[in-house]
Amino acid sequence: MQKEIQALIGAIFMGTGAYFLAYSYGPRIWGRRKKVTKNYPEGFYNPKDTGSSERRIRIIKSALAGIAIGIMFFFYFYMK
Repeated sequence: MQKEIQALIGAIFMGTGAYFLAYSYGPRIWGRRKKVTKNYPEGFYNPKDTGSSERRIRIIKSALAGIAIGIMFFFYFYMK
């Protein structure tokens, strides 16, 4: 019982650590950099301005990386 709890706690810590690292360094890891776009006059709609969806995708990728690392470390600590 104690071994499973230690493995679960280790997996949670490693998964959250991987999530925060992937979120903070995500653009460098996945090679996405902000492209230079044409300046539109203020008040006009810019269809290329997709700031909210980029952030959502970044959060999803980071969460998936954290979950994957957490699962890997759970099995690592559990089998050890």
